[in-house]
Amino acid sequence: MSDGCLALVPLRSLRAPKTRLSTVLTPDERTELVVGLADAVIGALGPTPLVVLTDDDEVQAWCDERGVDTVQPRRGGLNEAITAGRDHAHARGHTHIAVVPADLARPGDLVRVISTAAAATDTVSAVADRHADGTNVLIVPSAAAFRFAYGPGSFRAHRAEAERLGLPFVDVRHDELCWDVDTPDDLAWYRSHR
Repeated sequence: MSDGCLALVPLRSLRAPKTRLSTVLTPDERTELVVGLADAVIGALGPTPLVVLTDDDEVQAWCDERGVDTVQPRRGGLNEAITAGRDHAHARGHTHIAVVPADLARPGDLVRVISTAAAATDTVSAVADRHADGTNVLIVPSAAAFRFAYGPGSFRAHRAEAERLGLPFVDVRHDELCWDVDTPDDLAWYRSHR
């Protein structure tokens, strides 16, 4: 794994997260789920340099317990936080960033996917979610003035942004990294594949 790529793991809060799961999990169960998923993602990143993007004191303390570095974006919203993380990575000489959500259900292949993608200079690579709508992993050159577009339709928006910048876009198909845990259906799949 090249140290040239810095993984950015956004994690807003551990308190009452995942509101779309509130019909099937209590607030404490949702916190337990988020912590378990985030631990698995951070563990799967192995030797990859990483920072957690957060402005939350509880998340900061959680990261401190695990020896994980953080960046406090001090900007509102996920896209702004990732932009702050990208700027942090570029200022420290990292050639690429890999945006890795903390809620991936099967993160075991992250290092291989990130290593392969980061080896392609000036290329944007992305793993879509299982609906081909969201972006589950995004690898971008840190020097690129890339406008992040997380939210509905982010995968198409990120492809369009790469095209706007004249950067090749690689659609990485992956049967496991396409799964995150946002909805009761996702949770049922996750529980049956643990």
